[in-house]
Amino acid sequence: MNSAWLDIVVRTLLGSTLVMAQAIMLNWLRVPFAAITLFAGIAAYATVAGVTPVIVILFVVTVGFLVLVRPLPRDRYLLLSLASLALARSIAGSLRGYGGELGMATSTTWIAAQVPKSAMPYAIALFLSAFLVLLLLRHSEMGLAVDVARAAGTEMHAASMSPTGILTAIMLALVAVLASLTGAVQGAYTGWIDPNLFRIDYAITLLVATLVIGRMPVRGTLLAMSFFLFPDLFSQFFGYDHTVSAHLREIFWGAAIIFLAGRTGSPVRGEA
Repeated sequence: MNSAWLDIVVRTLLGSTLVMAQAIMLNWLRVPFAAITLFAGIAAYATVAGVTPVIVILFVVTVGFLVLVRPLPRDRYLLLSLASLALARSIAGSLRGYGGELGMATSTTWIAAQVPKSAMPYAIALFLSAFLVLLLLRHSEMGLAVDVARAAGTEMHAASMSPTGILTAIMLALVAVLASLTGAVQGAYTGWIDPNLFRIDYAITLLVATLVIGRMPVRGTLLAMSFFLFPDLFSQFFGYDHTVSAHLREIFWGAAIIFLAGRTGSPVRGEA
């Protein structure tokens, strides 16, 4: 397999990991969380800023999102998660020591930039970890507890049957770790960081994929992978520009969300 295809595989695995991580909060706990790229982007800056300060920032951000889960209505929580990306992008753009709006090159000893084989083990490990979490949520007692916590948001009697706050904290911490590690690998692999890591349009693209995969561990994972594979495969076999293919993907998947919402009343009700 040549390096071009290996590059596609690495990017697909990392992108799918972010989608599956976001699905834990959005599809399993019904927390309208759409800022998975916030954690990934902050962690990517660890490749040049150092690990310790980035961990502190990630911890503060995680606690902030956790504290606001209950008091904020869902629509405002969703807006908060998207607004946090705009804030992070502005802050990153003002950091002249890290390239400002233009960004800067990264240099790590554990992954060689633009060398797929060096990033592949990390991408596979993160992908399998996220997939394993989804399987556990679907087929274990932990998953049953999360289902009860999920129902507690709309059914009063379910609130007393599950420690909703503790489960939400555990799931958000898990999501933060998965997203942060994935972002660090992405930053090291691409060899470049800039404020565009926090683009809202990219966050919405991942949100579309998250909504479509629903709560289906196996089929959802395959759908997430196909989401990231489509632009590359379509451009390879049909000669379209990669960007055009990505726009076509969003059109198809956006239509799929509307179709599913019309049939089920919610695009995230699917079960595997």
